[in-house]
Amino acid sequence: MEIDDPADSKNLYFHLLGMAQVSRKIRLDCAEYPSDGLPEGARTAVECLDFIAMQIQEKSNQIALLSKAKNAYIHDLKAEIIKKRSGVDLITGFDDD
Repeated sequence: MEIDDPADSKNLYFHLLGMAQVSRKIRLDCAEYPSDGLPEGARTAVECLDFIAMQIQEKSNQIALLSKAKNAYIHDLKAEIIKKRSGVDLITGFDDD
C-alpha cells in the first residue's frame, strides 16, 4: 500500500494505533504516568508524539540509505576520473570474475 499524502499516512497510523490500543506508561521528566487515565487531549498528544517518533526513525533510515548511495556514486566517479587520467580501470581491475 502506497501513501502519497502525509495526512493519509498519519490517519492510517492513528487508525492502526486505535486498533492496537494497549495500556502503557508514559515517561515525562523522569516520572512515569499510566496512559489509561489520560484525558482525550493528552491521549491525542501521545499519539502525535508516537507518530512523530516513527517519522523521525523513517527519515533517519532514509538518510542512511541515501548517504550510502551517495558514497557509492562518489566512489564510482573517482574511479572513472582515475581511469580517464591513467588508463587504469579500478572498478573492474580488481574483480574476481
